[in-house]
Amino acid sequence: MGAAVLIVAVAGWLASTVAAASPLPGPDHVGFRGVAEYKDDRNIRQQGIVARWRHGEAGDPPRRLSWDLFFGTIHHGSTDRVTLSLGPSWRVVGHRAGGRWSLDLGLHPTLLGGAKFGDWDLGGVVQFTSFLSLGRELGRERRVHAAFRVQHISNGGLNDTNPGADMAGFEVRWALGPRSHRRVAGLAAARPRR
Repeated sequence: MGAAVLIVAVAGWLASTVAAASPLPGPDHVGFRGVAEYKDDRNIRQQGIVARWRHGEAGDPPRRLSWDLFFGTIHHGSTDRVTLSLGPSWRVVGHRAGGRWSLDLGLHPTLLGGAKFGDWDLGGVVQFTSFLSLGRELGRERRVHAAFRVQHISNGGLNDTNPGADMAGFEVRWALGPRSHRRVAGLAAARPRR
């Protein structure tokens, strides 16, 4: 477990250093995700850093489509494998709760640094991660997003071996840059003037 944490920490530091020097637009959110298998007794865990880019410009109507990048490790037994996934996410915002609650879902292609974990085989390095998460924006400026996430990783039948893994856990992301999103502007308009 110590090696996995070190790999993720170094990768996060390198990614933030490269992103700061890059002329490309940076992510809207960065954070940490940790999930563990809940159906079987295989004790599989996944942890790592996540970055989210929203599609569209700040100030546009609420941006429902985003792109998520995840880099981390999957751990089983005494084996850690690097994992990388990138794909679209779709967000449904709960308007009755002031837009603070959201439901995200997506399907992301996922690459593993190896599919064998001792005597257990995930069935290939190309996998797919499907997920559903329920989250809430926290704080007055809504800069923190905390979510409970349920996900399934499998190779989608690309190989004969396809045990899959059902996992659940938490994700916390922090917003970067100014929050000029329409929902935050709506907060100022909804406040009574004195």
